[in-house]
Amino acid sequence: MKRIFKLILLLSIFCGCNKNDEETIVDNTNTEDMSEYKRAKDLICQFSERIDKEKGGTRSNTLQITLSLAGKKAIVIPKMITRAGEVSTDSVNMFVFDTEKDGKLGFAIATGKAEVGRVYAYVENGMLSDTIENEGMAYLVGQIPDIIRQDQLNSSLTRSGEQRTTHVSIPLVKTEWNQHYPYNAQMPTNGKCSMSYYYAGCIPIAVAQAITYYRKCPIAYDWDAFTVNTGVYDTNLIAPVSQFVRKVADGIKVSYRCDGTGTKNLGSTNDFLKGWGYNVERHKTNDVDKNLLYQCLITKNVVVFVGKKKKGTGHAWLVDGGVFEYSGNAMIGCTNIQVQAIHCNFGWNTSNNGWYAIKDGAYNRPVDNASQDGNNPTNDKNSPNGNYYTDNDYIYFHEAMGTEILW
Repeated sequence: MKRIFKLILLLSIFCGCNKNDEETIVDNTNTEDMSEYKRAKDLICQFSERIDKEKGGTRSNTLQITLSLAGKKAIVIPKMITRAGEVSTDSVNMFVFDTEKDGKLGFAIATGKAEVGRVYAYVENGMLSDTIENEGMAYLVGQIPDIIRQDQLNSSLTRSGEQRTTHVSIPLVKTEWNQHYPYNAQMPTNGKCSMSYYYAGCIPIAVAQAITYYRKCPIAYDWDAFTVNTGVYDTNLIAPVSQFVRKVADGIKVSYRCDGTGTKNLGSTNDFLKGWGYNVERHKTNDVDKNLLYQCLITKNVVVFVGKKKKGTGHAWLVDGGVFEYSGNAMIGCTNIQVQAIHCNFGWNTSNNGWYAIKDGAYNRPVDNASQDGNNPTNDKNSPNGNYYTDNDYIYFHEAMGTEILW
């Protein structure tokens, strides 16, 4: 399920400024610009520190992050219709930063507007240009301008004076595997491909990593050895890990091609997981169910995301962490819980795994509200105005893993 996805518009939005001096990108004489820029930097640093703390660190041992401004884009926000019938507008600056942390290069996207600025993407290892080939990441990044507009138009919660609390569920899955060697070392080959073995497939890799997290399998594997590192670096693990991945692929009933390994949908995957004793719930819907997403993550469960534009394209990945915002406290309980961001494990080794904002309501519809239900004619799989993902599929896990406490 790999292909080069044309992202000319996306790249023009996010990569319009190429390594210019920060003074060139941000007008030092514009007080509002500078204020938003500095606050965006502060928010990213605070987010980075928060993630480290949630992983068990302390303020004294959290890793320093270095930020370098890579680009700025003014996002136009429609505000109101005037008496003359004209739409008045506002704008908010979206800042794109290159990051360096613990020797790894990544990127972050944030706004810094007073009261409603926040982090929209935070990736410690990866490049924004990877959206050209990583289709799941491409969609998540491509929707950020719409989320910024949504936040600016729906800022009543923030401005009402209501006390809001943020909770972070750190990533559950400790492995970061991919579709190549050594994970595909047991896959078949017909000798016609340019590689020794077929790709392991994004669905088998996502499911295999989920099973490695839950450790529930009819065959005994050394799960501790599988997870001692994020990847397989011990040659003694190549055989058992690749055999495990092959067993998952066989159970899912994948089909093999030189350019990818996969299935038509998650139906066979859902059946396979149930056969192995998992309590899973499959939804073949356009939008992710954010209530279920929240319930899964807060009970330490993962969700498999799958979507494709047309036959033979698309991607599958794991969502295994989240950032939630809520009202209330331990005495009266939590209310108005919102999923602000999700942590994605794309099955590309460590590359581009990170935190991405998601929209309220419709998860993956563009501004024109194209939909799968046939009510909108722009829902054309070949139309640039239609949904990027038109055959969405989700598997929500409901294993008994305990429950996180929000306060």
